[in-house]
Amino acid sequence: QLSQAAQQLAVILDGGSDEALLVPLCDDALTPLLGQIDRLLLEKKKLCVQQRRARLAQRRMLANMAHDLRTPLTRMLSCAEVTFAGEQTLAAYRDAMADNADECRRMLSLINTMLEISRTESGTVPMKFQCFDVSELLRHSVELFRMAAEQKGVSLSAELPAGPMSFRGDRLKIERLFGNLLDNAVKFTPVGGEISVMLKRAGREIVFSVSDTGCGIAEADRNNVFKRFYRADSSRNRPGNGLGLSLVQAVARAHGGRVELESVSGRGSCFTVFLPLNEAE
Repeated sequence: QLSQAAQQLAVILDGGSDEALLVPLCDDALTPLLGQIDRLLLEKKKLCVQQRRARLAQRRMLANMAHDLRTPLTRMLSCAEVTFAGEQTLAAYRDAMADNADECRRMLSLINTMLEISRTESGTVPMKFQCFDVSELLRHSVELFRMAAEQKGVSLSAELPAGPMSFRGDRLKIERLFGNLLDNAVKFTPVGGEISVMLKRAGREIVFSVSDTGCGIAEADRNNVFKRFYRADSSRNRPGNGLGLSLVQAVARAHGGRVELESVSGRGSCFTVFLPLNEAE
């Protein structure tokens, strides 16, 4: 019986089968052993499924990244070909170089954001933790986006604590988190819409939210919007690379927090970030 079980186990571990052992359990002494082997094989099957999903997600991410890099490279190539097509004026050459510089900046921004997400998730670059007033930081971020909102005809309001709110974290990354959510809200809220920002302390957490009356996110897209390069149908005709929410989630998790999304398609969205306070705060 052990020999038969060993042969079946060898076949399964070599990838020949994902099924559990089929050895008849006639001997009570072997039943626990074979049961443990069956459990190990089930764990192996689960790991194989997870690996296949991870490989598929990686392929999709690389395909999306290649697409986002191909677009600016194509524009740069077109500009270069125009300059070599014949004699051009000095102004035409300057315009072509300016266009190329803009495309280079877009590619550099894409690559830098990708690196920041990867480093934040993996922890390869240590976080620069310090105590700072998170309320004042958010107030500054809101003021930076207020002009963009007003120019678009969007109302931006903020409900912030009257006094300081101390938080220990990476100030620059928290600022990026605020900026990405505010930028998304302004981008997807139409003329006449409203954006509401809120910051409060709830128990041992700081709660930050951004609500808008924009286009909202379809139910089918809500589980995917935090994935790298994912862009919902409602955002495909707008500028962006699909990395903003990925960075928001990476920063929140690096601080031991989480991000929650509530959205109704056609009516708006609300992103809420929960960041835990440590004992020193």
